Amino acid sequence: YKNPRNLCSGSVRQLNNRITKERNVHFFAFNLVDGEDVDFKNSFSYELDWLEQQGGAAGMEKINQKKAQMLYDVLDNAKLFTVSAEKGSRSHMNVTFRSASEEMDAKFVAESVKAGFTNLKGHRSVGGMRASIYNAMPTEGVEKLCDFIQKFDKEN
Repeated sequence: YKNPRNLCSGSVRQLNNRITKERNVHFFAFNLVDGEDVDFKNSFSYELDWLEQQGGAAGMEKINQKKAQMLYDVLDNAKLFTVSAEKGSRSHMNVTFRSASEEMDAKFVAESVKAGFTNLKGHRSVGGMRASIYNAMPTEGVEKLCDFIQKFDKEN
């Protein structure tokens, strides 16, 4: 490849060709023609730089544990909410919880949207709420969610 940034597009092309031949599926929403010089920016190097700034994988693990513990502590001390997972089986990435009623869950989700939070509504088959606090979710975002939960819990 003429440009190192095209290494990714070349890999995508090879994967796309292999999957299309083997499974008769079009894996990506775009086709890359062999030999073209596509100029995609290599965002992976930016992500690696960011990850390194966080302390690498070990640093991210500590940050994620801190974020999850902060959120679980607030939920465990709330009068309105119960955490879906038992303490030994709790995720550091998806925190699921619910109130005593679907009506209160709906009120919480509606007020959370008004407060600027998105996607807290749980899965349609499970209900309740789900806070996804993956790597890119900053600690400040979890702190704001904790403040909102405490305020909602106090007012309701």
